[in-house]
Amino acid sequence: MGTFHLKNLTTFRAIAAFVVIISHIERFKHRNHLLSWYEYPFLKNTGGHIAVVLFFALSGFLITYLLLKERDQTKTVHITHFYFRRILRVWPLYFLILFATYYLLDYPITTSTLVMTLTFIPNIADGMMMRFEPCPPLWSIGVEEQFYLTWPWLLKYSKYLIWIILLVFIVITALPFIVLPELIKNAASTETLEMWTRLFENLKFNCMAAGAFFAVLLHQKSKFIAFLNRYKILAIGLVILPFFCWFYGLSFTYCTDEMYAVFFSVSIVIACSSIHIPNIDLKPIAFLGNISYGLYLFHWIVLEFIFKWNFIPKDSLLIYNASLYGLTIGVTILLAWISFKYIERPFLNLKKRYNLIQ
Repeated sequence: MGTFHLKNLTTFRAIAAFVVIISHIERFKHRNHLLSWYEYPFLKNTGGHIAVVLFFALSGFLITYLLLKERDQTKTVHITHFYFRRILRVWPLYFLILFATYYLLDYPITTSTLVMTLTFIPNIADGMMMRFEPCPPLWSIGVEEQFYLTWPWLLKYSKYLIWIILLVFIVITALPFIVLPELIKNAASTETLEMWTRLFENLKFNCMAAGAFFAVLLHQKSKFIAFLNRYKILAIGLVILPFFCWFYGLSFTYCTDEMYAVFFSVSIVIACSSIHIPNIDLKPIAFLGNISYGLYLFHWIVLEFIFKWNFIPKDSLLIYNASLYGLTIGVTILLAWISFKYIERPFLNLKKRYNLIQ
């Protein structure tokens, strides 16, 4: 039974989940022509989308580091065990949300969209203008599941892992700058350009590769990581930097997602390994971080029903926002906790059978 734990990553998950919830509350208000903060730089430029980039960097970092630890302890990567762990962690809630939103929310869904979402390519469906409208956040789960189709094989058999990770990051980052100009040069239609742009926006293997790269450096006890951790002011500054940029709403002319993925990966590796960074995975934060998967997936359906029923009085902007935020967050936490305790935990207990590191 695995008991290995890296400090502060649960807090990172909790922060990412809550930023997604806040961003989507404001998006729903904006979509329903209500006064919102959706145009503020934090929400418009970064907000929930960069929170998903943080999730990708976290996932790439943690899964890669755990697989490397498994390889150290068992002399191999047990691929079957890895896939059982992924299935038991991801699939139960994924399919619960998929079917619940499909049957409870009144959206016309084509067979193609449903099949693509059922087979873990909702990001591709989104890019092809066939998004699963009842629960758009499912797209990011598809990215992770696709990434992990090949990742354990690379960690098991490749002698050039660090270079492959760099290649994945560079190629996926460069593709839009190669393909899109060619499409423009060949007078592609606006619809074609939009489709390819969205496909690239939903192909975030490079953000996961950024996290994986720093996991390898940490595992190898890289001198670079040691340097980052040597000075207290530097370590604290690098942990805080991406969050300051994120909350300030800073975006870049090019490769904003990739820049944040690298910034977050540096922050993650320092936060979990530096003696200068305290463990802030306190009980309330740890609780929210542990149910962050449910928070991420349930909040959308909660917002759909709140705005469908339209029962919150709008006479006072203050009362309306307090009620909307309180109800959305409260119900989402309740549903995520119930899901974690009665749906996810039985599968997580089964998952422990396949944990091979201590």
